[in-house]
Amino acid sequence: MTFLAASPDRRTLAAGYANGVIQIYDLETHDVVSVFAGHKSAITALIYDEEGYRLASGAKVGLVAGCVLFLICHHSKYEFISRIPT
Repeated sequence: MTFLAASPDRRTLAAGYANGVIQIYDLETHDVVSVFAGHKSAITALIYDEEGYRLASGAKVGLVAGCVLFLICHHSKYEFISRIPT
């Protein structure tokens, strides 16, 4: 695990891993509710928006930060919405 971020309501936890995968955990049930494998390198940043509906992620590519993925939550299920190259 390389990075953690809790949602503002503390109901979910985003965990980033060295292989570029992000898992979203329900903190009440401890279940994985979503998995994303959009990055090709270690997750170096995760942050929820103020309402907890969007999650931005960053990854390390060599010595330079990679692209940012934006995810959006619909009824506790996350889906990929965009990728911004950096």
